[in-house]
Amino acid sequence: MDHRKRKRKRGVTLTSIGLQKLQEAKSLAEINQNRGVRLTLEDLSEMVGVAPDTVMRVFAGEERVDKHTLRRCFQAFRLNLDPLDYLQPQSSLYEAENLGNGLAEDLLTSVSSSITNVTLDLPKGQVPLESAFYVDRQPFESRCQEVIQEPGALIRIKAPKEMGKTSLMARILSKAREQDYLTVTLSLRLADESIFLSLERFLQWFCACTSQSLGLPNRLEEQWDEIFGNNYNAINYFEKCILASIDRPVVMALDDIDCIFKREKIASDFLGLLRAMHEKAKYGDGNSAAWQRLRIIVIHSTEVYIALNSNQSPFNVGLSVDLPEFTQSQVLDLAQRHHLNWNSSEVDYLMNYVGGRPSLIRQALYSITRQEISLIELVGTSSFASHIYGDCLSRLWGYLQQQPTLLTAFSQVVKAAEPVQIDSIQGFLLKSLGLIHFQDGMGTPSCQLYIEYFRDRV
Repeated sequence: MDHRKRKRKRGVTLTSIGLQKLQEAKSLAEINQNRGVRLTLEDLSEMVGVAPDTVMRVFAGEERVDKHTLRRCFQAFRLNLDPLDYLQPQSSLYEAENLGNGLAEDLLTSVSSSITNVTLDLPKGQVPLESAFYVDRQPFESRCQEVIQEPGALIRIKAPKEMGKTSLMARILSKAREQDYLTVTLSLRLADESIFLSLERFLQWFCACTSQSLGLPNRLEEQWDEIFGNNYNAINYFEKCILASIDRPVVMALDDIDCIFKREKIASDFLGLLRAMHEKAKYGDGNSAAWQRLRIIVIHSTEVYIALNSNQSPFNVGLSVDLPEFTQSQVLDLAQRHHLNWNSSEVDYLMNYVGGRPSLIRQALYSITRQEISLIELVGTSSFASHIYGDCLSRLWGYLQQQPTLLTAFSQVVKAAEPVQIDSIQGFLLKSLGLIHFQDGMGTPSCQLYIEYFRDRV
């Protein structure tokens, strides 16, 4: 990434409301935490993490400081920086040098023209069904809507974490309900560790959860006969106790299915069961009509890295959807829906930093629209302690520290100037976390943000 020189132009001043709020919080801290002794500039500097002269300007309330510094001062006293706490001039907030091709002027204009009264979604988790900010990724969406109407359909949706898999799943299920289909959503991460002690216990949990979701009674005691084996019992239970009890299609969505990959024996048998369920609709026997009512959606974040018989795997049948990152045109459209006056220059500037990862794009547009940070400040900061991506980055770092093998593999990738060959399982897992792009055994960091944050840590 080209690190371009930037010169800050101090942007905001405290209002009387904000100054009073900050001073009162300081006084309370002196009483409750400092035994009534007044906090010095050096004390405040240490609390906030900025230089004493900057702290002095903030508490004087007369000179402009950048909004990021002001927010840190408020956070040090567990305060939120609200719009009434500061004044932000309509002129440019930051002056960027050497950006070339008029990009600086475009960026500055876009920051000051954002409309803060637009109703926003929180940029975390599933995008609500009624949201104006959902990005429809064609042709995948239309194809899923078509396939789910096919008897015995199987759809597999794969992408790294926080790429929009669950949001797409929710829309497929919503369309299915509009057609009077029944729907079942089951996340395998909801299963306690005790559920995975044996295949029998896991499949009984799976059958019981499906029955409960459809409002059907649990009939495991009368239908489960150990002499037939677990997969046969599960097939029999679905056929006699679930499909025979409904008279319309049912869409069963299985989220986080890759969490069982590390339990190879259970995974192998369960995935074989899903394949058998899918194929039951095609047998042409007396029970095929019942199985045609069942449609299955499988959601997973990583490639299947366990050995599966090709004739028993559900990953080589049905419709496969590998969700891609957002394109430039999709990010531009989403920025405009946030009422940001952006063009391709701003979009390129952001995507050069975070790529097209939906979660990172959503967080950036949300924070910029709310004027919590500018685009230049987002890309140019060297401190991640109070960065808008700080929580996300610290979670990833914490996870990697608990996985030494993954940490070693990622360290090789993030420090290299060229693609690095790494073990396929480590590559799949790092890709599932969104940390790398992995193809043909070669790994590269997925975005510049991760390079800057992790390079000095791994």
